[in-house]
Amino acid sequence: MHGLADTARQFLGAYYPPARDFFWSIFALTERTTAVWIACYALLTLLVYARNERKPGEKFLAGFRRYLFPKEVYAHPSARADFVYFAVEKILFFAALETLAVSGDLVTVRLLQWFPVPSTLAGGWWATALMTLAAFLAFDLGAFVWHFLTHRVQVLWAFHRVHHSAEVLTPISNYREHPVDSLGRALVQGASVGAAQAAVLHLAPWARPLEVCGLNAVYLPFFVFSNARHSHVWVGFGRFWSHVFNSPAQHQCHHGTAPEHIDVNYGLVLSLWDWLAGTLYVPQGKEEVRYGLVGEQQPFPTVLSMYVRPFHDAWLRLTKRAAHERYPLSVAP
Repeated sequence: MHGLADTARQFLGAYYPPARDFFWSIFALTERTTAVWIACYALLTLLVYARNERKPGEKFLAGFRRYLFPKEVYAHPSARADFVYFAVEKILFFAALETLAVSGDLVTVRLLQWFPVPSTLAGGWWATALMTLAAFLAFDLGAFVWHFLTHRVQVLWAFHRVHHSAEVLTPISNYREHPVDSLGRALVQGASVGAAQAAVLHLAPWARPLEVCGLNAVYLPFFVFSNARHSHVWVGFGRFWSHVFNSPAQHQCHHGTAPEHIDVNYGLVLSLWDWLAGTLYVPQGKEEVRYGLVGEQQPFPTVLSMYVRPFHDAWLRLTKRAAHERYPLSVAP
């Protein structure tokens, strides 16, 4: 094993650490590509197929295989671009983003240096529960705020539109995200989580969030459905629970180009933020959703253009030379 690692290190040189982290991430619960979450997605797809999608007289295993990997989705040029983009981003940009991103723990430490906590307070199970819930809510709210801003602020939309340019959705489409977009979200979430943790520590200095392999325990149920969010598998939560939790079907609608799908469902786990902001959309049943950018076809013809063109578009929007759009996903006048 050590000999193989030494050979890889000599061959890859400076790229060895991010490449190593990429391949080892298959075992991390915090990655949607880990084996356990892929298995959950396969099981979820199996249940949806057996209940809603199996055709009369169709052989179960053959039909399920076709439903799990539909050729029209996975052979689409957009899906192939996602696979290449995924490999490039995870290997080349993983280490850089990890270095630049501001973690919630770092913000917490800084805030506690400025506002020390009393040493006489103690904690208990309630402190762990409070810290876990506070960190979860802050992380989810930070994701909502950043996502909302990327659709409403022209300069930010120039980068986020890379994600929305996918014309079909697979679980790997989740990673079609410009590094600037990823970094911005990490900064906002890091700041919000750090502030929430610092506030809780003023009540219970020994409080720590309950985590499972580095993942906030409240997030575990979300990861069961996470890969279905970017997929052809329609999973709804019903009208009531869709006002609380953002279902995979709701996020698929978020990627849609129909008028009713524009600028809705920004939430990550919770739909409460959308409900409060007036951006909640709950589908009444299964909908045929068309993906991509309204009024544009293949704005990013190559993987390189996904990285480079957003800077050009952002500069045009910053200097007000781009066509003004009230809603970034709408057709420009």
